[in-house]
Amino acid sequence: MVSKLQDRLRCEVIDLLQAENVDLSQYQQVMIGASIRYGHFNSALDKFVKHRAETKLNQMPSAFFAVNLTARKPEKRLPQTNVYTHKFLLASPWQLKQCMVFAGALHYPRYRWFDRIMIQFIMCMTGGEKRTLARK
Repeated sequence: MVSKLQDRLRCEVIDLLQAENVDLSQYQQVMIGASIRYGHFNSALDKFVKHRAETKLNQMPSAFFAVNLTARKPEKRLPQTNVYTHKFLLASPWQLKQCMVFAGALHYPRYRWFDRIMIQFIMCMTGGEKRTLARK
């Protein structure tokens, strides 16, 4: 997926965990994406944005996208109605122009037994996906 994006656009894909020394003045625009894990964005997102919002992010075209399981529900797919994205935007000094929310995938086999059971329980309570194996 990343190589297809890089082939179509002149862009560089950088992991936020590796982006501490990125100089945004080398770029014309930026798009940042982050996923929710166990109810939170990675702290690297807050750190990156807080250190660069006033000096560069707010002066250039920028966008943010969030990926989380609650976006599986149509009423939770907007930045204003998605609790995780809304909370992030309210607390952030970043004044971005574009923001999107996408539903993420839940790969049960990647989780340990206890985590799978807990996730299934939460999905059962919230009307989410309960299948533990992908269909062919």
